[in-house]
Amino acid sequence: MNSPEQHDSMPLSELDSESSRLRVLLKLAWPMVVSFISGSTMQLVDAYMVSKYGKSEVAALGPAGIYVWTPTAFLMGIMSCNNTFVSQAHGRRAFGDCSRFTWQAVYSGIAGGLCLLLLWPLAPDIFRLSGHKADVQALEVVYFRLRILGVPANLAAVALATYFQGTGRPLLPAAAAIVSNVFNVLANYALIFGHFGLPSLGIGGAALGTVFSMNLWLVILMCLYLRSSERRKCQTASTARIDRARTVRLVRLGLPVGVTWLLDTLSWSVFTHFIVGRFGENALAANTIVFQLLHFSFMPTIGVGVAVTVITGQLLGRRRIDDVRRMTYTALKVGMIYMGSVGLCCGIFRYRLVGLFRGEPEVIRLAAPMLICAAIFQVFDATCIVMSSTLRGAGETFRPALLAVLLAWLVFLPSAVLFAFVLKMGPTGAWMGATVYICCLGLSYLLLFLGGRWQRLDIFGRGEPPPATPPTSYAAPEV
Repeated sequence: MNSPEQHDSMPLSELDSESSRLRVLLKLAWPMVVSFISGSTMQLVDAYMVSKYGKSEVAALGPAGIYVWTPTAFLMGIMSCNNTFVSQAHGRRAFGDCSRFTWQAVYSGIAGGLCLLLLWPLAPDIFRLSGHKADVQALEVVYFRLRILGVPANLAAVALATYFQGTGRPLLPAAAAIVSNVFNVLANYALIFGHFGLPSLGIGGAALGTVFSMNLWLVILMCLYLRSSERRKCQTASTARIDRARTVRLVRLGLPVGVTWLLDTLSWSVFTHFIVGRFGENALAANTIVFQLLHFSFMPTIGVGVAVTVITGQLLGRRRIDDVRRMTYTALKVGMIYMGSVGLCCGIFRYRLVGLFRGEPEVIRLAAPMLICAAIFQVFDATCIVMSSTLRGAGETFRPALLAVLLAWLVFLPSAVLFAFVLKMGPTGAWMGATVYICCLGLSYLLLFLGGRWQRLDIFGRGEPPPATPPTSYAAPEV
């Protein structure tokens, strides 16, 4: 492996052409895309395994997973903004700041994850509110309680991953994620069905396999983070003290993102439990299957979005604003083409795709029109991901958060209720409401980007942005 001191660089002047921007974007994005695809594949395999165990298990998997993700999303939103600090610090060549902010993100993630363990005794009451069948509720409680045990390690690993991503080396956390994802599949296979001499734990085995894989991801990343080359360049060992000032800056920038992720996920939880869930177990199973299929659409694009955040931060560290704009539009084209293609496939092959999970005619009947709705909003979802990624890389987090929260609770849920219950369109109507919401959100983020306020932000509190500097190279990915 090359050390961090050895840079595979690309001249900034080459970013003037569409082909060169595409090369830089894909060179930085492909490891993250592979990582996200790997994660999505593993989740799909998990859902497939659970679906073979029983329909009640697959009905419980989606709601329980969302309830785990809902509080986790708040903390993960904060952790994700370490990427902004690391990439901008790296662009300024302030390498010590990369590790100083990362340690604060690691500590904050572990502390927040431990706090979530307080939800353990509340799990039965949480799922009782959903009104699901008693056997489904019991399975939801089991999955939820076991999964939250892995949240502290997951958050700490995310913080370390943003360090490598922000310094232009996404291949390292991606490779670590793939190893842990493969381990997750093997562990789930053993624990769900009781192979290799282990007990058959069903949905509980799926949860435990994920917990073990999260801890493995953390161990691998920590070993990479503390290797000698990182200690020499970014002082990853000597900067490990708790730094209150940097923690405050991280939380201040990340809080709007965390609140957005929390309330957005909470809105999807309400959507799943209290809107779609009211139509019964078959509707819940169909909803879970659709979500799993859509992971292949938005998760790789989120990988491109992480690359956009890194590139935005590093370029703004050098005040190359025009390059940020051009790179954002290039990424938007990539996202739209990919997600639009996946949406088209979901629309055309919807019956076959759903049938891979459950063969019941009623589940297939309910899931097929949901996939039609999902196909319609794909290009708008790509706009959401890319534009929010650029804004986050610049440190613009409050206004996107405000828009997302307002649209989720004033457009998304009311629209879903209107179509599903008032107009009596059932689960399909609920997904029509989701389509309206995502289309509105994508257009809103585009308008924020075009407004240009993100160009003038100073996340380090130094009074003014750094002057344009003459460095002639852009830090492209290295291993």
